[in-house]
Amino acid sequence: MGVTPSADANTSGIGTADATLAFQEDSEIVVTAQKRSESAARVPIAMNVINGDSLREQGIASVADLQNITTGLAVTRTGFGLNLNIRGVTTTDTSVKGSQGIAYTVDGVPINRPQARGVAFFDIERVEVLRGPQGTLYGSSTTGGAVNVITKAPGPVLSASGRVEIGNYDTRRAEFAVNLPLGDRFAFRVAGNINDRNGYLYPVDGSPARGGQSDRTVRASLRGELSDDITARITVTAGHIGGNRVGGVPLGTFSSQDGRAQRTLSGNPFRSSVDDNFFTANWELQAALGSAQITYLGSRQIFNLNEVDTSTNDPTGNAPAPSYVWSPWRVRDRTDSHELRISNADPGRIDYVVGANYMREPLRENYHSFAAPLNDPTVAGSISTLNAINRTVLKSAGLFGQVTFHLNDILGLVAGVRYSKDEVRRTGTFSVGNRNVDGQTCVAPNDCVGGPNNGFQSASKFTYRLGFNAQLDPSNLVYGSVSTGYKPGGFNDFDPATGQVGTYEPESLRAYELGYKGRLFDNLRFDSSIFYYDYSLNQISSLVLFPLTSGGVVGVIYTRAASTEVKGWENELTYTVAPRTSITARAALLDSQYRSLRVGLFRQIDWRGERLDSSPSFVGSIGVNHAFELSNGAELRLRAFSKYSSSYLLSDLAQAQRFKQKGYTRSDISVTYAAPGDKYYVQAFVENIEDALQATQAPSFNAASLAGNLNASTVGVTTPRFFGIRFGFNFQ
Repeated sequence: MGVTPSADANTSGIGTADATLAFQEDSEIVVTAQKRSESAARVPIAMNVINGDSLREQGIASVADLQNITTGLAVTRTGFGLNLNIRGVTTTDTSVKGSQGIAYTVDGVPINRPQARGVAFFDIERVEVLRGPQGTLYGSSTTGGAVNVITKAPGPVLSASGRVEIGNYDTRRAEFAVNLPLGDRFAFRVAGNINDRNGYLYPVDGSPARGGQSDRTVRASLRGELSDDITARITVTAGHIGGNRVGGVPLGTFSSQDGRAQRTLSGNPFRSSVDDNFFTANWELQAALGSAQITYLGSRQIFNLNEVDTSTNDPTGNAPAPSYVWSPWRVRDRTDSHELRISNADPGRIDYVVGANYMREPLRENYHSFAAPLNDPTVAGSISTLNAINRTVLKSAGLFGQVTFHLNDILGLVAGVRYSKDEVRRTGTFSVGNRNVDGQTCVAPNDCVGGPNNGFQSASKFTYRLGFNAQLDPSNLVYGSVSTGYKPGGFNDFDPATGQVGTYEPESLRAYELGYKGRLFDNLRFDSSIFYYDYSLNQISSLVLFPLTSGGVVGVIYTRAASTEVKGWENELTYTVAPRTSITARAALLDSQYRSLRVGLFRQIDWRGERLDSSPSFVGSIGVNHAFELSNGAELRLRAFSKYSSSYLLSDLAQAQRFKQKGYTRSDISVTYAAPGDKYYVQAFVENIEDALQATQAPSFNAASLAGNLNASTVGVTTPRFFGIRFGFNFQ
C-alpha cells in the first residue's frame, strides 16, 4: 500500500472559488476547520480557504498579507509582533503574560507568541481563516476566530519546486521544496525559505532603515504508514528571525507629508535589532479503530527572543525630558502541547469529535528600558527607567466534544461543549527608575532588580455551540448558530488604583450568526453571513503612566474588562464570466460600540457609544482575474485587485484621545507568464499602487503632543509600495 494523503491535508491542489479563475466542485475543497476532513461546502462556519497556489499567485508572503484577500480580518505589525483582528475582536496585550484573542495554528499546533506568528509562508497546502468564536473545538483565546496554516505533507510522487523573488527595498526572497518517496509506505519532504528585505522607515541620522527583515527557515517532514490502520507524521522546523524592529513615524510627519518624507523617523545612536531563533518539533499519529479514528498531536516549541528597541520620539528638546531611549528585551520560551481526539472515520447519521488537550508554556523574560541624555548618548551615560525580570508559566487544559446529528439528508443539528481551565503565574521583580530594591544606583546595561512582581490568575469556563445546518443540495448550505468564546484573565504589573499588581477578569463573548454559502447560478458563488456579538467582557489594553523617581513618567501596559457589542454583515461573491475570466467582490459592514467604558487617567471620560478600535464600518474589495491562452499551451494571467476601507479609530485610553485614520484604497496588480502545466512561471507585480500609508497603532499622546507638537508622539504604519519580479518552477 502506498503513502496516501493525510486526513489533515488537501493534496489535490484545488483552490477556492474566491482565489481561482474558475469554480471547482465544492466537494473537492477539503478542510479540517472542525478537526475532521470534510467538504468546505458542508462546514457551517463563516470562513475563507486559500490554497498554496493562490497564495503564491497573489504574493501572500505571511499572515499579515491575508487581510488583503479575506473578509473581516485585519493584521497589524508592531514591535511586539503581530496582532490579528477578526470582526473587531483582537488582543492589544502582547506581553509574555498576555493571551491572544485569535488562535493561530500551524499543522494543528498553536503558536502563542505574536513574534513567532510573522514567519514567512512557504510550501503551504492551504490556509483556513475561521470567523467567529471557536471556543468549543479550539478552546480559550479564540474569542474572535482562528487562522489555520496547513503545510504540504510528504506524498508518493517525486517532485521539486522553487521560487525566487526580487523587489524594491533590496528584497531577496527564495524558497524550495523537495518531496522524496521512500518505498511504498514512507515519504520525506524538505522545504526552506529565505526572506531578506531592507527597511522602509528612515531615521534622519542615516542609521539602517527600520522594518528590515533577514529570516531563514527550514522544515523537514517524514510521513509513513506503520500499518494498514496507523499513519504517523513527524515534522521539524527551525529558523532565525533577523533584521530590526518596526518603528513609529512621528505623528506630525505622518499627518503632513507623503512619499519617503512621510516615512522619516527621528534618529537614535542606539541600533534597533532583531535576533530571534526558533525550533519546533511536532508529531501526529492517526489510527483507525473500527468505525472510529483516533488522532494524537503533540509538539515542543522553543522560541528565543533577543531584540533591542529604540524609541523614535522627538530628540530635539521639545518633548518632556528628551532623551534617546533603548530597550533590550530577552525571552526564553518553551511550549509543550498535546491533543488527543476521537472522531467517526466515515460520515454517518451522527458525526462527532471528542477530545482533550493540554498546554504548558514557561517563559523567562529580561526586559530593560534605558534613557541616554542627548548630550551623552552612550551606554555609560544611560539611566535605567524600567526593568522587569520574570519567570512566567501559562497553563491551559480542556475537554471538548461536538456532535452533528443529521435528522435527514438536508437538516443537521449541531451541539458542542468544552470545559477549559487556564492559569498564569509569575514570579519576578519590577523596578521603575534608576534605583534597585536596596536603593543602589543601577548602571546600564546591567540588571536593575526591583521589588517583588509576583502575580497569579486562574479561571475556568464552559463554552458551547448550538446550531443547525441545512444542506439544501451539495452546493448550497444555510446555517445558524449560537456560540461562545472565552479568553483567560490575567494581572497587570501596575494598577493605577492601587499602585500594585492587580488582576483583571476573563474575556467572554456570545455570538449569534446566520449564514449562507452556495451557488446562486452555475457560474455565480455567493457567501453571506450576519452576526451579533454580545461582548460582555472585552479585555481592553493601553498604557498607563508610572512616575519615575528621577522625574518624568514611563508607560506600562494596563488591561481592564469593558462591556461592548459588535454586529455586522459580510458578503463574498465570485462570478465566472468565462472559463478564464472571473470577478471576486467582497463587502463587510461592521458596527461596534462600547456599552460601558470610562477612560483617562487624569480626567475620566465616558466612552459609552464610541466605536471599538480598528473597526471600520465598511470594507469592500474587488478582484479581476483573466488568462490569455497562448499558442504553445502557456497562459498569460492578469490580476487586478483593489480594497477600500472606510475610516477607523485608534485610541490612547490613558489620555482619552482618539486618532482617526481616514478612508483609503489599496490596490495590487500582477502579470504572470505560466508555461504549460505550470512547469515554470514569471510574474511582475506591484502591491499598494497608491503608495499610501495607513496608521495601525495608536499614538501615545503626551503633554507636548497635546500642546501641538505632534512629533512628540509616534504612530505605527503599514508598508509602502512594493514591486518586483517572481520566478518559479515545478517539477513532477
